[in-house]
Amino acid sequence: MDEKKTLEKLAVSSVWYMVDYHPYWLKDGTKNPNVDKNSKAIMSLKTPKKEDEEWKIQKHRAAIKLFTRLLQQALNDKLEDIDFIQIAIVPSSTAGKISDGLRAIVKSLNTKVTVIFDEKFLVRTRSVTKAHEGGDRSINKHLDTIQVETIPSPDIPILLLDDVTTTGNSLNASRDLLNAAGCKNIIMLAIGQTVETNE
Repeated sequence: MDEKKTLEKLAVSSVWYMVDYHPYWLKDGTKNPNVDKNSKAIMSLKTPKKEDEEWKIQKHRAAIKLFTRLLQQALNDKLEDIDFIQIAIVPSSTAGKISDGLRAIVKSLNTKVTVIFDEKFLVRTRSVTKAHEGGDRSINKHLDTIQVETIPSPDIPILLLDDVTTTGNSLNASRDLLNAAGCKNIIMLAIGQTVETNE
């Protein structure tokens, strides 16, 4: 992976992201020939099931390690002038859940800036259908089903983290909710940005 290219992407995007994400399936139901190592790593962030084979568990751990390193470098390089950063994770589609992979990444960070993380910064109060399974992609779906339970400090920048962004609606809704709770400096970051195809 070209880490310099990764940081350039972070710098020029309104929603920062670290790698391109190519979905495994195209819209016509065929496999996507553009799926690369980074895309597979993002897929591997999903929590392995107890019955999964060992190789899936190892890929999950490797994905956490990879994206922890990239996020760690991004924070160290881009946040040189601050001492503290809060991190909020965009909730999963299931009520009360967040990504185990993202949680592990945040808890594994070893950065120059002090990280303040609370799973209750953003909480999904009602389950929704996942967007890639045909669910509503509107921003209102997220505004209506996510709430701030623990109010972040308004004086400390907050990093809003998601695994994959396509429309940006879940990030934008979460940003609006944090802003309404008093957060002044919100940085939106996704591990992957979906590369859309017309196929």
